[in-house]
Amino acid sequence: DPRLRVLVYDFPQMTGLTLSTAFLARLQNAFKGIVVGVKNSSGDWPAMEAATKEMPGFQVFAGSERFLLPTLRAGGPGCISATANVTVRALAALMQHWRDPGADARQEEITRTRLMLQQYPAVPALKEIMAHATGRAEWCRLRPPLVNLAQDDVQRLIAQAERAGLVEAVRTAV
Repeated sequence: DPRLRVLVYDFPQMTGLTLSTAFLARLQNAFKGIVVGVKNSSGDWPAMEAATKEMPGFQVFAGSERFLLPTLRAGGPGCISATANVTVRALAALMQHWRDPGADARQEEITRTRLMLQQYPAVPALKEIMAHATGRAEWCRLRPPLVNLAQDDVQRLIAQAERAGLVEAVRTAV
């Protein structure tokens, strides 16, 4: 189908494989107009930057908002991140103002928030924040093998999320 577009997911921590820029270029050339980009969750900024610079027109998305500003500055389109479910306001502000003088400070705040969230298993933590912000306990339903956070972790997470402004951001977004 000529409408098909594929973003390759580079996640070596899960696959045990690292996708080189040369390999991505081969995919792009073999499947012209179909393989159009990559979500790079490796955490390897030099690899993301190399793909962005060496493959004009190939969309290199950072897999973490920790790399949003560098990705934008290198010519990439942005990031694809699960934690964007609760950090969307800050990410949108950075996307809109990434060329402004305060962009580095915005990125530092986003990075601090991401590192705070990384203290917990991602999906259960995000669902706890959503449940708290919306007052809807059904957000906390998980499918195996995922398990809910321990109650003391939930309390600590919610306190941190409140201080970071995530709960209010979710409340105003839904």
